[in-house]
Amino acid sequence: MIRYAVIDVETTGLSPLHNHRVLEVALVLVDSDGNIVYEWDTLINPLRDIGATDIHGLSAADVYSAPTFDQIAPELASLLKGRVPVAHNLSFDAPFLAAEFARAGYAVELHGNSGLCTMRLAPHYLPVSSRALEACCNCIGYSIESAHAALDDARAAARLLAYYIKQDDDFSKCWADEI
Repeated sequence: MIRYAVIDVETTGLSPLHNHRVLEVALVLVDSDGNIVYEWDTLINPLRDIGATDIHGLSAADVYSAPTFDQIAPELASLLKGRVPVAHNLSFDAPFLAAEFARAGYAVELHGNSGLCTMRLAPHYLPVSSRALEACCNCIGYSIESAHAALDDARAAARLLAYYIKQDDDFSKCWADEI
């Protein structure tokens, strides 16, 4: 039985290669039928300037008392273990988490091409010209409560995943190479 971990991060910038860090991480655990079984999210103190407040809506005060990534790494690694990573734009989220785990001394296999990307899968299941999360969700009749809040975005990507799963008789077989 395949189990999924739908992730979303909010960050201080666009690249972990430029020392940009994770400010918030959310995880929505989904079973093989697309049902949400657990949700988890936390703010993270990046130990640096928080970057584009106009995008993520977080302030320095919001993350000042939050745990650092190394403090949440054990729990997050445990939640990810044995699950297929999924994100809307996995090639963005996965490298950020991989960099944070590496910085904290954890060997967690995450990269942008190992797992499922609901954005890359969108043309297979949705009649949309834009693959933006909100456009994809509108196509399935789901409204995102607060875009660029990690938990709301992870929930939205989990809804897309559930929709995709229901469209195929054997979703996991269709996407075995990515899984």
